[in-house]
Amino acid sequence: MFDFIETGRNIQILYRYAQREILASDFFELTAEGYQQLSAIEQTQKWYMLNPEKLNKNYIEEGSYFIVNEREKAILLIAVKFINFASENLPTDSSFLERLLYAKHCIPDFFSSTSEKIESNNCRIIQLYPYCNNPLDQSDDKN
Repeated sequence: MFDFIETGRNIQILYRYAQREILASDFFELTAEGYQQLSAIEQTQKWYMLNPEKLNKNYIEEGSYFIVNEREKAILLIAVKFINFASENLPTDSSFLERLLYAKHCIPDFFSSTSEKIESNNCRIIQLYPYCNNPLDQSDDKN
């Protein structure tokens, strides 16, 4: 039952933040600059940043990044699998949003409530400070 609740919560998170289907390859290890914005306790965990191109347009325009810890990453990927399974009757050219909305009918209504914001210590939107390097830049070259 707990897995179902976690999957439902992450479907709501995907609805709020993602514009396209998320794959395992869409997560990048958080850079040192990103870790500096986390609390000391959070810095002991492994964190990933979602490819910014997968975020909803308003978050891209704000220069925000969606970060998740290892556990939340796994649950988000399970939620994507659930969405794909639940919407397999839709045409193959259906968008991820169409499939997500279709799959939301398979879970209780309280998961799709927009009256309360879903908060989690395992994922969040952050904005990197202007002096930080691009978190997608994985090179060691600091020119």
